[in-house]
Amino acid sequence: MNHDAKLAEPDTQSEIDYISGIASSMSDTFWIGGKDKDDEGTFVWASDNRNVTLFNWANGEPNDVNGGEDCVNVHINLEFLWNDSACDEQSRFVCEKQP
Repeated sequence: MNHDAKLAEPDTQSEIDYISGIASSMSDTFWIGGKDKDDEGTFVWASDNRNVTLFNWANGEPNDVNGGEDCVNVHINLEFLWNDSACDEQSRFVCEKQP
């Protein structure tokens, strides 16, 4: 089913805080739309490949464990800060409606 939405791509601190609050209130990890699959260490938004310009990484992240962490989530075990993870891990996700 298409709801004209995409994974959330927060580009202000208030949006980052809002998404972290959602994850915290539900006590779970949530995917957002960041990735560095095409160029390791250069994070872009999945919908249009715009560079991510504001980050909220947990301490020691991104760390690309075993060379296979190319997607971004807001992680329960990292105080709801950003983490790079393997893209095929199952988690909830936060979407935003297309303007």
